[in-house]
Amino acid sequence: MKTRRIVGPLDQRKRLTRCQSCARRRIKCEGGTPCEYCVRMKKNCQPQAATVSELKFVSHSVVPQHTSNLQPQISDKPDSVYLKTFFLFLQRCEFTPEFANLGSEFLPLIQTCAPLREATVAIGALEISRSPSTRSSDELRSPYHFALKSYSKALTSLQHYIQSPHAIHCQGVLWCTLLLGLFELMIEVSGGQWARHMLYGTSKILELSGTDSRSDYVGCQSFETFRLLEGNRAILYGEDTVLSDYSRMGQLDVMTSNPLDEILNFIIKMSSFSKSIKTSTYQVPVSSIELSQFQKINDAIIQI
Repeated sequence: MKTRRIVGPLDQRKRLTRCQSCARRRIKCEGGTPCEYCVRMKKNCQPQAATVSELKFVSHSVVPQHTSNLQPQISDKPDSVYLKTFFLFLQRCEFTPEFANLGSEFLPLIQTCAPLREATVAIGALEISRSPSTRSSDELRSPYHFALKSYSKALTSLQHYIQSPHAIHCQGVLWCTLLLGLFELMIEVSGGQWARHMLYGTSKILELSGTDSRSDYVGCQSFETFRLLEGNRAILYGEDTVLSDYSRMGQLDVMTSNPLDEILNFIIKMSSFSKSIKTSTYQVPVSSIELSQFQKINDAIIQI
């Protein structure tokens, strides 16, 4: 049952005029005091008791609660995210049979070689920018802009780094030139910058470093990657390559481990041979020795 609304001292809208007996019976109280109902029923006519609101003071003690504050969530820096993306990018590349497993071998080089770190971050940022779900309201903070900025930093840092006398024997410098060429191949449709980078950058470093660049596992993988890219460049542009040198090709024959390597070796030889044919056309007729050499290369490819 709902309680009656307490009437304030200045509220004249409704007064409690019924006696207790009439209020209990829920009838109209008439006739003044005593009312007609109380006189007829011989009851004691008493007015209703006005409810007085009382203030109750309750003591309450606050018990201190030890709550653990949540640590603010720290997001990774952009270069860390792009570096992780670069390692995922490596796993999808198949330049060599073991190229996808180079992630753990790359970490020491990235930590010690600043140009290589910027080159890896540039490729990772470029890979993220090519995703359809990547959107950025600020173009200056977009992954694509970050990739170009890291690429520029890598070039500037590499120019200062190669002035050191130890730069020629540094695996990080060799990998940096390879990855910068790969970045240019990914960002440019024509591939002209990549071709010049491979011809005048990576090949010159390999030529100056000699066999020291392939003394360990990472060095062998860098040379195998360069051999594949340089072979394709020589075929596409119809040019000679540094890999066609006799001493270097003699070392390649030792490194041959599968039919794909043999085919690549023969392709490099054919590229050099076609270049010599083109040169000799304007000088002297082609000798029978050169024709027999070409026939041997062709027969070997057919056998594979």
